[in-house]
Amino acid sequence: MTRELLLTLIILVLTIIGFMSGKFKLGLVGMTAATLLCLTGVLTVGEAFAYFSNQNMVMVVAFFILGGALTKTHFTEKLRVWLLKHSSSGTRLVAMYFLACALLVQILLPTPLISVMIPFMDALDENSEVQPANLLYPGAVVAHAAQNAIPLGFGLTMFAMLNTYLDAYGVEAQLGMFDVIKVAIVPFIVLYLYFVFIGWKLFPKGDIDRSKIAKAKVKDASEYATPGQEKLIYALFIISMVLLAIGKNLPFPMYIIPVIADLILLYARVINAAEVKKYMNMDTIFMLGGVLSLATAMAKTGAGDWIANLIVNALGGHPTGMQTLIAFYLVSSILTQLMSNSATMNVFAPLAVAVAVNQGFNPLTFVVAIAIGSTAAMLTPMASPSCAVAFGAGNYNQKDIFKACLPIWLIYSFCVIFMVNVFYPVAG
Repeated sequence: MTRELLLTLIILVLTIIGFMSGKFKLGLVGMTAATLLCLTGVLTVGEAFAYFSNQNMVMVVAFFILGGALTKTHFTEKLRVWLLKHSSSGTRLVAMYFLACALLVQILLPTPLISVMIPFMDALDENSEVQPANLLYPGAVVAHAAQNAIPLGFGLTMFAMLNTYLDAYGVEAQLGMFDVIKVAIVPFIVLYLYFVFIGWKLFPKGDIDRSKIAKAKVKDASEYATPGQEKLIYALFIISMVLLAIGKNLPFPMYIIPVIADLILLYARVINAAEVKKYMNMDTIFMLGGVLSLATAMAKTGAGDWIANLIVNALGGHPTGMQTLIAFYLVSSILTQLMSNSATMNVFAPLAVAVAVNQGFNPLTFVVAIAIGSTAAMLTPMASPSCAVAFGAGNYNQKDIFKACLPIWLIYSFCVIFMVNVFYPVAG
């Protein structure tokens, strides 16, 4: 074992501990890893921070800004009003509530989404068949599962994020805009239907403690785009989606499509420099940059192969691709019930790619499965901040959560493994 390999393994372990502790910002942990790799001479400065100029990273950041511009529109309010108008009691109301969660999470983060959906609760009285506690926690679960399944906002950036992991190991195959979505959509639909027809009934009836939910900030009129600007935002978003869908046939790199949209919004004064800074999710950007430098170090020093051999031996020495995939999926999707789903994905996706490349399996199978499995946050209130808020406000207990969510978590996991092998057979 060389000095560089040993240092890489030590920094990897420290990074995982930092992610799992929950005491530090994920971006801080990621940048610490990149800096340590540079200080110890494992990577040069150029290698340690190369991914901040990576084409996929550029696309991710540009989409953060374009998605932020959407929050200046009345889309959220219009959608919520429309859904409330078309909701009634019973199953239809439940279906509309969960649909709203799935759509709005593409623009809003899961935790503030809970406060935005509170007006739905106001439509329920004490004699209603459906009570607020029937909706609050499962709504958070549905929102997380929808993040990779719908071609809006978050769902549009995931393929670019996963491509950065593939780049780090020199994998030439790249994912397209709909490649994650087409795998995630079936597991999501199954989960959605489960909560609409069965799951919500397994949660205890009752009201919720609204004091434990931050009130949604009411925007001032000046914070919204004008009607003309709003139309421009919608048009640019739709055009960007269409161009990305046909990206391989364009005369220019598809990675700059959202960058062009952002520039148009800036020149049209729809957004300004201060808003661009606000919309950029710097914690995610720093985390990605740091984790990818760690992936580069694992490939450069052979630490990735060392870990791959360790995992293969732990699985019996000659595991099949399917056995390896299931092992990675289960470990990552179980740990995401105990720690940040972003941290889980960013720890296990690079490791999975290393193992897949080392063993001759299809690395696309692994990164897509882990990305989708990491958003299946549902079995514990620790699974995500939104689950924790919903858990406290709904006065649930762990038994309630486990009873309602374990069956669909198992079914969801089966669907992910099945669907990812339909599109990306593990044998490659």
